Amino acid sequence: MQHQTLVVAGALAAATLAIAAAEKPTARQGGAYHVAAGKTYNIEAHDHARLLQKFAELEEMVPAEVVDDHAAAIRFNTEAAKKSYARLAKSAPANAALVKMVEQLQERLDKVTAALKHLEALAAKTAADAKVVIARTEEISRHLQANHKALRKIDDDFYDSNSDSYYETGEGHFVD
Repeated sequence: MQHQTLVVAGALAAATLAIAAAEKPTARQGGAYHVAAGKTYNIEAHDHARLLQKFAELEEMVPAEVVDDHAAAIRFNTEAAKKSYARLAKSAPANAALVKMVEQLQERLDKVTAALKHLEALAAKTAADAKVVIARTEEISRHLQANHKALRKIDDDFYDSNSDSYYETGEGHFVD
């Protein structure tokens, strides 16, 4: 009797593990990481664009070193986000909707890079006109905010934001 109970318990444990593995395959787990990483980089890039805009709102001219510092941070985070999104697409190549959404994310980040190049060219001498800096950072913010909204849709596929563990365990700590 005791041997049968152990066999049943073992079979039940194996079945539970098999179901858990089937629910979240390795590619899906990798995808969840790349969503979180991409969102984190996207948020960091947006934070630097907002900081640069705040500076520009206080001055008539923005010194080149201020533009360069924030542009470098935006560029780093934009490139890192692009890499994360590319890995996300590779984690589920058969998911056409996901691949298309990643392409849209990448296109927006390319627009961010183009706006950065323009901003850096303006500041290359000694300073950039604050009005132009504000216009460019607003453009950059629009693209990054659009990415953030799109990523919420992708994120819902990987995380349950209504679960208790979403905030308490850090499962969703990258999402805000």
